[in-house]
Amino acid sequence: MSAPAWAALLLVCVIDVAAVAAPFAVFDRASGSLADIVLRYDEATGRGYDWTALTNPRLAGSSPEHRLRQAVLFLQEGIARLTERTPTVRSGLAEHDCILVTLLRDAPPSVANDPQVAASLKNSGADAYNDREAFYVRSEPQRLLIVGNSIDGLVAAMPALLETVGYEVLGMGPNWIHVPREHRERLTFDVELAERPSFYLRQLTATSGQSYGAGTLMAGPKLQLVDPADESAVAELARSLH
Repeated sequence: MSAPAWAALLLVCVIDVAAVAAPFAVFDRASGSLADIVLRYDEATGRGYDWTALTNPRLAGSSPEHRLRQAVLFLQEGIARLTERTPTVRSGLAEHDCILVTLLRDAPPSVANDPQVAASLKNSGADAYNDREAFYVRSEPQRLLIVGNSIDGLVAAMPALLETVGYEVLGMGPNWIHVPREHRERLTFDVELAERPSFYLRQLTATSGQSYGAGTLMAGPKLQLVDPADESAVAELARSLH
């Protein structure tokens, strides 16, 4: 083959291409669509987190899995308040038409091999642990992606995501939540966010006995709140400590 013919050949390379951020509609009242929150879980291999197991009432409050459950519930509640519709939370391998929540180690190839995801979650080289709570959020035409290096990274991602549409928890109690009204017909996320907490060592705790009823409202099998506007301190703390 002559040199000009060789020059005309095209060299095809297989490379990983980063997806492009684009708006994703989580909710549309006109069409009745509401995206599920899908927690990545492969039942065959056990990789990821099973939502059924996370919602076990006996899940230890000090466990990472409990923090993950509260983070997902925080996101579910935020969307419900914004749209007046509560999204379903489930586990599985779905990748599209959903809000995909996953750790990087459990992510599907479309996420794990994405150059932008890798760049956003990698260690900066400043120290040995700055990437531990890193997270990356991106809206795409067919999904809203939330991926982190650790459960604590996913915990940090949820309020950061909701704040991009104006939702913000300002203090304890339902009356201290800022909920924009303009998303009740359609909630669309148009976001690409790569962050990590600035303080490595931090702790937010209730003072005194607030977490178990000392000067606070509690609810349970033997104690029901009379006023529907009231809320148990347990629910308030779970939301406020994000």
